[in-house]
Formats: sequence, structure tokens, C-alpha cells
Amino acid sequence: MLIIGSAASGGKKPGTPTIGTATAGNGSATVAFTAPAYTGKGGTVTYTATSSPGGFTGTSTSSPITVSGLTNGTSYTFTVKATTSYGVSSNESSASNAVTPVAPFAATGGTKTTPGDGYTYHTFTGGGTFAVTSGSQPAGVVMIVAGGGGGASNYPAATPVGGGGAGGLVYVASTPFNPTGGNGSGVYTVGVGAGAAGGANTGGQQQGPNGTPSTFTGLTTAVGGGAGAGPALSFPTGGSGGGFGGTGNGGSGTPGQGFDGGSPSGQIDGNSSGGGGAGGRSPATSPTGQTQNGWGIGGPGLSYFGTYYAGGGGGALSYGAPNGTSFFPLVGLGGIGGGGRGGIYRTNPTPAGGPSLGRTATSGTANTGGGGGGAIGPAGGAAGSGGSGIVIVRYPA
Repeated sequence: MLIIGSAASGGKKPGTPTIGTATAGNGSATVAFTAPAYTGKGGTVTYTATSSPGGFTGTSTSSPITVSGLTNGTSYTFTVKATTSYGVSSNESSASNAVTPVAPFAATGGTKTTPGDGYTYHTFTGGGTFAVTSGSQPAGVVMIVAGGGGGASNYPAATPVGGGGAGGLVYVASTPFNPTGGNGSGVYTVGVGAGAAGGANTGGQQQGPNGTPSTFTGLTTAVGGGAGAGPALSFPTGGSGGGFGGTGNGGSGTPGQGFDGGSPSGQIDGNSSGGGGAGGRSPATSPTGQTQNGWGIGGPGLSYFGTYYAGGGGGALSYGAPNGTSFFPLVGLGGIGGGGRGGIYRTNPTPAGGPSLGRTATSGTANTGGGGGGAIGPAGGAAGSGGSGIVIVRYPA
């Protein structure tokens, strides 16, 4: 009878393990396998995974096996064999899938937070750099919000009435980050745009200018928001807000409309308009049956990462009659996303001040790209400036 092995070996060699999936780590890999049905006669069986290239090894008595000492950025495959405590080894398994170990992704810059939603955020409220210090991140997202448009103004104060400024433009893009990207060595330069000043009260209707761009290396620059609508020249209402995308044009308000500016639109990997500035109103008597939008509510901005940005500025109001006081809390409100409140001019009684009754328009909220509120000339104070922009980088934590 043919006898394989010797008394010292404990019998014939074990069967060949079945290779599973290899998974890359940081300078390492884990290799899964299925043990053979026959593992030899007696004793403990040890499994060894061997890399190619390099011949790096790892051992374990069960699946998976960790192989350390690998070079990040190098592609490896692995085989597995079984060895009994008597020193008898099986044949090598077939080769695994190829994997490339990588360093974990790490980056610096801005205010870094990990709020527990599965993502890490870097928030820039001013210029700076986003620097990748190790690893690569193929699924990062950058949101760029330009500075908001300035509020419109007019002179004289009673009629007509200026509309609010439009919001800043929003640009959102999916982009990979790696240690050689950006300007080289993984450094991306960040710039945050300023909000535009409100329209000057120098005579005639004035349109607020655009905000300035925000930037991120390698991506299309997000330009400033469009100007707020100038007022309609016919009594009693102002035109609607409008003007998106930093075109340099004023809003294309329709005389007598008095509603909020154009609707926002958004998409990944592209430019998105912020909310439009609102038209003003100049009613001679207490308005009845008007909607809130008819009272200078700025257009809403765009929602990203759970927050609204680039809301339109509120329109101004001229009110010459003592009645209709209950409507004042609805007048000139900025759009959701940082839009400034419009100014108010009321001859009888004199405005008492407060969040919705003040003479002077307010500016858009900083680092939102919100538009400035519309003003009503010297008697009603100055138009509001647009809010400054913001740049946010987000990637899986």
C-alpha cells in the first residue's frame, strides 16, 4: 500500500484554500479565503497569504489574513496556502483580485467639522487654502456662493419705489481631491467674494450692482448675483426683482407686478441662480387682499447641506396713509437664504423703527450671498449691501 507522508507528518498534505476578496488598507490589505475541506491529519493549521510583488506575508488560523508592510500606491495580488503543525503545506491558491493600498484621506483648511451626518466639512468665510495632506478622495463636493447683489434705490422717496437686490450665484460641483491636485501638492486656493454695495441715492432710479466672485482652484468661478430690479415708473407699484447670474444687467421687473423675483434653480456640477430681489410698492391707501409676495418678499435662495443660501433682498415700501398698520410686518422681508429687508418710508405716521418698520434697508446676511434690501431714497435711508459669499468643501468622513 502506498503511504503519502511520514509518521512525523501526520498524513498527506491539506487541500488547497479557495481565494476570496482582497481589500486594500493603509499600507496593508486583508485577504479573505475559504478553508479546504481536508486540512491534514491532526494538529493546528496555519494559513499564509503572500503578496505579489514583494513577497510580503501574513498568517492566521482563520479568514481573513492581514498582510502589512505594503507600499501605498502599488498594486498587489495575493495567494493563500495552508500549513499543518507538522510542517506539511498545501498548494498555493489562485491569485486574488488586485488592490492598491492608500493612505487615509486627510485635508486642512477653513473651519473643519464632522457633525455626524457621515461627512466632513471645511467652511471658508474668507480666503485661504484647502490642502490635501494624504490619500485621495474621489467623491468630494464643493459649494461656491458668490457675494450677493446690492439693493436698488430711488429718488425722490415717495414714488416710485426700488426693488431689492438679487442673491449671489451658487455653483456646486463633484470633484476628486488628491495630493497632486489643485495648484500642485494638493493645494487648492479659495477666495470668498464680497457683497455689492447698495444703489446710491444720487437721483433717479438706481440699481444695485453685482456681488464679486468666489473661487476654488480648478472649478468654474461663481460670479456675483444679478442686480436688483429698478422701480416701475407708474404709480402705485414697483416692478418685480430679477437679474441672475452676474450678467451685469438690472432686474427685468414688470411694471405693476410687485412680486418676488424669478424662481431659483439648482443642479450639481453647474451654476444655480439665487433668489430674485423683490419689487417695491407704493399704495395710496390700505391694500386689501394682497399676498405676502405682493409686499416685497425677496425670492428664496437655494438649499444645500441643510442650509439656504443666496436669498433675494426685500423690496421697499412707500406708505402715505395712516391706515393699514397690520400689514407692515409683511413689508420688505428678505428671501430665505440671507436676503436683506427693504426700507420703509411712511409719512403719516412717522415710522417707529424696529425689524419691519425701520426707515433704512438692511444688508444681506454675511457669508450667505443674500441680496441687499431695497431703499426708498434719502427720506427712507440707504439701500442694503449684498451679503458676502462662502465656500464649503464636503466629503465622506
